[in-house]
Amino acid sequence: MASGSRLLAEQRRRKILEFIEHKGQITVRELASRFSVSAVTARGDLDALCSENLAIRSHGGAVRKLQTGSDTGTASKESQRFSEVARLAKVSLNTVSRVAQ
Repeated sequence: MASGSRLLAEQRRRKILEFIEHKGQITVRELASRFSVSAVTARGDLDALCSENLAIRSHGGAVRKLQTGSDTGTASKESQRFSEVARLAKVSLNTVSRVAQ
């Protein structure tokens, strides 16, 4: 039975990641409600995604991971994205910049 629950967790995490990519952020409360799981389970899902470097954990939820590489565009666009992530995650711009590197 453990393998069945593991599969469900992986499926749920894929859906969570899709939601984060689409919306840009998600809260523990939204996850618990959307997937009918406890807040502890929702936090565990977010922690698992963040440990795989697929999202960035923030207070009460998670935000989309910034894309890095040669196709990121100009420094101005990158700065705007960093500012938006910092605002959504309620962390400093410096914190976002360090995580993105």
